Amino acid sequence: MTWLVSRLVHFAIVMWGVTTLVFIALRLTGDPALMLLPADPTMEEIQLTRQKLGIDQPLLVQYVRFFLNAFRGDFGISFRHGVDATSVVLERLPASAALAGVALLLSALLAVPMGVLAAVYRGTPIDLGIMGLAVIGQGVPFFWLGLMLILIFGVELGVLPTGGYGTLEHFILPSLTLAGYIMASTARLARSSMLEVLDRDYMQTAHAKGLSPAVVVLKHGLRNAGIPVVTFLGIQMGLLLGGTVVVEEIFGWPGVGRLLLQSISFRDYPVVQAATFILAMAFVLVNFTVDLLYAVLDPRIRSHR
Repeated sequence: MTWLVSRLVHFAIVMWGVTTLVFIALRLTGDPALMLLPADPTMEEIQLTRQKLGIDQPLLVQYVRFFLNAFRGDFGISFRHGVDATSVVLERLPASAALAGVALLLSALLAVPMGVLAAVYRGTPIDLGIMGLAVIGQGVPFFWLGLMLILIFGVELGVLPTGGYGTLEHFILPSLTLAGYIMASTARLARSSMLEVLDRDYMQTAHAKGLSPAVVVLKHGLRNAGIPVVTFLGIQMGLLLGGTVVVEEIFGWPGVGRLLLQSISFRDYPVVQAATFILAMAFVLVNFTVDLLYAVLDPRIRSHR
């Protein structure tokens, strides 16, 4: 119970901090009324527009009104789209969540076995080859990898679409681009975690009982080595939901990252605030889920709660 209360308090503090920082930062970027009006507007036009947008009040009044509305999910009407800002963000959220989910699934299914394999065959060409690919993967920027994949598979070979959204084929290039760095980092983390576990006494005992190497590694080793990997993947899922800006822009993906970038350029306060609030909430909920998975992977953690 104490753990749950502390998590709820932590959640409230994080959400308050994020929304407050975004509120302040957006007010420093300029006047959105000037973005909506034609060139050389009169002061009267500017004032009427500011009044219509609700940004003519003192900052403290704006903040109190924003804060009270935010926790009801009401961020106002989008300056650019003319509809409820929350609905604009929620409309784009499934596309970002799907892309992040596919990238994370690729990382878990491919990188974890590669890391385990490298640990089991440490010091061999298999280990060196996998870790060499991981180092290269960590050093390749998103934008370069995405452009190369478009050039090879979209332009030269013509086997995959270079952008857009809607079919399974559209997921392949952007998800591979997004998963590149995560796969490399996950493989290295899985290897180091498994190496630490392989030298434990209970692993030697399992071998002494006559269990096959595969059973020892998968049943006893991977379960105990999985906690750092689950932590890392959970954090990455939260970050990916809002960190896909570059990938979404390259592939024309209609997600929250691209919407956020466009809204910041347009100074669309309600959409930026709604997107940030929802993404921060998703990040905190993902971390909460990761904490619950700790107890599943390691009963000792559950017993201390």
